Amino acid sequence: MASASYDSPFGSADPDRLNAVFTLLAAQLARPAVEFSALLADPVFWGWRVSRGDGHSVLALPGLGGGDGYLRPLRGWLRRIGYRPVDSGLDVNPGWSAELLDELTGLVEHEFRRSRAKLTIIGHSLGGIYGYVIAAHQPQMIRHIITLASPLALVRRSVPTAVAVTAFYSKSDSIVRHPAAVASDRHAHNLEVDSSHIGMATHPEVYQRLGPLLRQAAPEDKQRANSLRYTNLTRNNAA
Repeated sequence: MASASYDSPFGSADPDRLNAVFTLLAAQLARPAVEFSALLADPVFWGWRVSRGDGHSVLALPGLGGGDGYLRPLRGWLRRIGYRPVDSGLDVNPGWSAELLDELTGLVEHEFRRSRAKLTIIGHSLGGIYGYVIAAHQPQMIRHIITLASPLALVRRSVPTAVAVTAFYSKSDSIVRHPAAVASDRHAHNLEVDSSHIGMATHPEVYQRLGPLLRQAAPEDKQRANSLRYTNLTRNNAA
């Protein structure tokens, strides 16, 4: 019996090229799962060989279309190593809006008043943009803004030097293409990780680097400490 013949649903497109595209898409969808599995197997995720935190609050902000749920591993890790994780309150990040910016800024203000200490913000993708803008507007409340694969090239503001800025980026990010996730602030630290866009929030190398970053004092606190040491040294020499 002769096999039925059908017209290609893809018109004149090259089948081999289409298969290659679908293979690449499947790999991109599978990669975050592989990265998360590697994180679960990493001792750092369970708090081993990670210096104990100082207990300050860390707000985790999800990316577009995501919510607090997929950042639960990050918040759990923050709690294990000695920080106070703060939920964004978002089931789904609906995108950019002035209303949501005001809501998240209010959350930062509330936590700042409650703890009487500056916060660190860790934002994934669009969440990092929200965190970056909050740090630019309210630097007196933020000690460190850490962005994970966030399209910082879209932002036309800068963060004051009183706030530390760290931007994680990946040259293999197929959503926020390099160098869009690189921070342009003069005092920023840009760190490359070989990660997918989605998997940046659960990548073992990101966690390995976050441990020391979270322990860093805010730039102005470092300046104050250095000034105090200099004053004490001068007094001792004078005596």
